[in-house]
Amino acid sequence: MVKAAYTVGRFQPPTLGHVRMIDALLEKANGAPAYVFVSSAKDSLIPSALKVEFLTKMLTRGGVFPKNLTLVNTATCTTPCGGPLGGWGFLKDKGLVGPDVLLVVGGDQREKFNPESAGMWSKTEPAERPSMFTLERTGTGAATYSSTKAREQLGL
Repeated sequence: MVKAAYTVGRFQPPTLGHVRMIDALLEKANGAPAYVFVSSAKDSLIPSALKVEFLTKMLTRGGVFPKNLTLVNTATCTTPCGGPLGGWGFLKDKGLVGPDVLLVVGGDQREKFNPESAGMWSKTEPAERPSMFTLERTGTGAATYSSTKAREQLGL
């Protein structure tokens, strides 16, 4: 049973692929608290508050926003909460740590964010690290679109 689930991203711009990932996050959370940490990095092309607004509209269906979902604008956190480790720290402050917390990532981020092997996790206790679920891109079309890949192709 998952105590909480989270994902992180730059969401510049938010895409249908991001919505697909957040839908997977909600499915894996199975009613537990789910968090999306929206980057406020200084190099962002879109202000984080606007990205949160876009995602809110994209995730509201039939006038209903998922009740267990929290979009976190990392610009408003009192301690750093950006990226997988920052999001984990935010959840740790809420008492949500360990393998019952799930980090959901896209397949292109698997190695970079993996709590079992990525260097960013080296200063955390292994028993406190989240488990990870990787959502792979399947098919074609807008729901598989990667803004990361698009920015790379554009040199941004």
